[in-house]
Amino acid sequence: MEPTEFHGLVDEYVGERVALREFASEHTTRQVQSILQRFVDGAERLDRDHVVAWYATYRHHAPGTMRTMHGVVRMFTRWALERGHLDLDPMAGIATPKVPRAVPRALTVGELRQLWEVLPDARARAIVALMAGLGLRVAEVASLEVGDWDRYSEVLVVRHGKGGHDRSLPVPDSVARALDDYLVERPARAGALIRSQRNDSAICSNHIGRLMGEWMRAAGVKHAAFDGKACHALRHTFAQMLYERGQDQDLRLVQAALGHQHLASTEIYMRRHVDARRLRAAMELSSLVTTG
Repeated sequence: MEPTEFHGLVDEYVGERVALREFASEHTTRQVQSILQRFVDGAERLDRDHVVAWYATYRHHAPGTMRTMHGVVRMFTRWALERGHLDLDPMAGIATPKVPRAVPRALTVGELRQLWEVLPDARARAIVALMAGLGLRVAEVASLEVGDWDRYSEVLVVRHGKGGHDRSLPVPDSVARALDDYLVERPARAGALIRSQRNDSAICSNHIGRLMGEWMRAAGVKHAAFDGKACHALRHTFAQMLYERGQDQDLRLVQAALGHQHLASTEIYMRRHVDARRLRAAMELSSLVTTG
């Protein structure tokens, strides 16, 4: 193939995936399109040498980002091979980047206050409120549209969650205020809810993640890479506080709020916190017995 044909090949691939409804949202479509257009940009051949050079260009990216990019490119090259556009798969034998396993650590009330105090604007406060106040995933925040927030019924519709499931969440006053303040500052009738500062386009989840890292470091909450203090830690914070404040401590309430399809997922999600609390209580009782 000629180098000029590679971008057209990307358009064909993405168009086919969209027609088959394989992408959960427009945000995912834009992300895949962007990754692949950058992958083929300037390529003379789609071979192993090009893949190695492409990896070297993006080696400064976070491991999680590289893993995502690797997966997108691998699916594309397999598709191109199956369609006869390539003779060999240039991704064959290239290992998936490893991501350090950082256990998300819920923030304390004090840390949450520290974070809130350093947030630079209404958009930042809306993002943190959606994650810590409603338990949204970073991709769900990036995919929200203005029409998903019904301020009259105080309900937020989270569309295309993990697994493609939608859910409607009642919005507490604190989150509602943060959303309303943001829409007063950046009014919009439709389109993306969380938008770029330069224009009205949506911002991607990776960008939100980078912003969150900056805010957490400024607040003194985050101290090192992969320390568990990132966007997902706010989701854990929400789940832990919801469970602790529930009068009957029903995991099904947490399951519904987090959008887990199976209760087993919620149990795994909360097991570390619940087991630690029970163990602490048992240890305190043991201490009383031994000192009494």
